[in-house]
Amino acid sequence: MNNKALSIILVLVMILTLFSTISFSASAETNGMYDYEILGNGTAEITYYYGEDSDVVIPFEIDGYTVTSIGESAFAYKDNIERVEIPDTVISIGEKAFFDLFMLYSIEIPSSVVSIGDYAFGYLYASYDDEIFAQEFTIYGELNTEAQRYAKANGFEFKMIQDDFVIAVQEDNTAEILDYLGEETDLIIPAQIDGMSVTKITYLGNSDRIKSVSIPNGVTQIDFSFRELENLESITVDDDNSTFTSVLGALYNKDITSLLAVPCKKASLAIPDTVSIIGDQACFGCSLIESITIPDTVTEIGGSAFYACEKLNSITTSKNLVSIGGYVFFGCSSLENVALPDSLKTIGNSAFSRCSGLKTINIPKSVTSIGNGAFSGCSSLENIVIPKSVTVINYNTFNGCSKLKSIEIPDTVTEIGFWAFLNCDSLSSITVPSSVTMIGDNAIGYYENENLDYILKDNFTIYGYTNTEAERYANANDIAFVTIQENPVILGDADGDDIVTIIDATTIQRYLANLISEDRVDLIVADINGDGIDILDATFIQRWLADFSVDYPIGEEI
Repeated sequence: MNNKALSIILVLVMILTLFSTISFSASAETNGMYDYEILGNGTAEITYYYGEDSDVVIPFEIDGYTVTSIGESAFAYKDNIERVEIPDTVISIGEKAFFDLFMLYSIEIPSSVVSIGDYAFGYLYASYDDEIFAQEFTIYGELNTEAQRYAKANGFEFKMIQDDFVIAVQEDNTAEILDYLGEETDLIIPAQIDGMSVTKITYLGNSDRIKSVSIPNGVTQIDFSFRELENLESITVDDDNSTFTSVLGALYNKDITSLLAVPCKKASLAIPDTVSIIGDQACFGCSLIESITIPDTVTEIGGSAFYACEKLNSITTSKNLVSIGGYVFFGCSSLENVALPDSLKTIGNSAFSRCSGLKTINIPKSVTSIGNGAFSGCSSLENIVIPKSVTVINYNTFNGCSKLKSIEIPDTVTEIGFWAFLNCDSLSSITVPSSVTMIGDNAIGYYENENLDYILKDNFTIYGYTNTEAERYANANDIAFVTIQENPVILGDADGDDIVTIIDATTIQRYLANLISEDRVDLIVADINGDGIDILDATFIQRWLADFSVDYPIGEEI
């Protein structure tokens, strides 16, 4: 072949190559946030996403072309994406299509998808060692689909979507309901889904449409499935169910010894006298219930049982109640008083926290344990007596009790936890017995400002014994400390007759007028506010005798 012929051939090759390139480029298009490529037959593949949205809904059609494919790395490296919705027109998802999306933890893949490339979902890139690694990732899809294959091949959790339910297949090949996606008002849970018996209900979503739920006979496990159904009025159970039953729309165990769940919109509740346990979260968020009578057969109230029952204003407790769990009455803002029985042993963490209407509560002598934050945020509580059976005042116990004016700590208490009396705005003094060997940081005499800084209260006084934890704490925090005599005396008993009367006020006045000598006055107990004896001390006694509010423990042993 001569050089001229060779040159002609080379030119033709270059021309063909150029036309080939132009033809390929002509099929690449842009629409808004997407680059796409026309595949033929009226279909298109998304090749790149320009957007910055956290919630991405991929279109099923673009410029009149049906989106059937998501190309390689089309959505990769978008660190703001948290949710992706794929249309059921898509049949192919390319390699690394959603690669290195560290805010994306799960995705629903439609059954139309028949091909998923390597590292398409659930993988991240570590630039520091140039490696790819799998994250914890969940794939939602239908059984026997490419979604299930991909999940199994890559070791990801797979959750099935069938008949408006999200389910997991358990080891015994039964179905666990994880969510409900449908529109039903009266929800009848099927006995079987795709041939698998429904044996467990974990969650039914937070739909505000559902007013009733019917449970089939095969269900043996229910995990707080009803607490977010805010308009639920009743629960019914198949008569043949061997684990659960319903009474007047509430859920119980089969022999009606344990109350398990009360619908949020149930207006009244009559607890049968066969019940011994009110279960965890049983009346969680019941928005209509105003009063409850607990029968004497009940010995235990489980955690969060009446959590956020904001209208609950009256409760009659069992005479045989032994235990109140954590957060039982948390946020019951209408509750003003509770009569606790002498059988009670334990009050759980935050049991009465944020009961802003609670004015009085009597802690019986039988109680041995009061949990952390048990009365925190009880902004109407004015006084409380801790029984001698209690040895520890836990952290945060009375934080936020802004109206608390007096607290009686018995000489059995050995520890006062941090923040125990933080933000007790009306508390101006406290008497700490010598038995206390530990007082936590900011436990006494402090409040929080708007910047959440701990600020020492003005004119706060700690009464206590010399060489004790009370004195150490007072000195360390620059709090006024008044020494209590080893032999107890009564604050205000100026004349020493073991009782506070108007004569004690007169004694102080006579002393200040130099009408009686110093040895006729008990100088320790006559100094009511710890700043030296003056006419104000006599006034404090007069006000106390007239039943006016006084911020000092007049009439009590110190």
